[in-house]
Amino acid sequence: MFSSGNMDERIRMSMISDKNEVVVDLFAGIGYLLCRMAVYSKPEKIYACEINPVAYDYLAKTFC
Repeated sequence: MFSSGNMDERIRMSMISDKNEVVVDLFAGIGYLLCRMAVYSKPEKIYACEINPVAYDYLAKTFC
């Protein structure tokens, strides 16, 4: 996930929503793409779903 090869996707995802949208990310991981989206697109609401408890803990620490 943290490779320089993902730069185009990170940029695209950071601008894909707007302030009037609700975003749902299934298999959100640690919020790798959601963090950028939350900062730059500022959607109305973000729902992040993650089954891996370790990844979920990091995700919760990022957004709480």
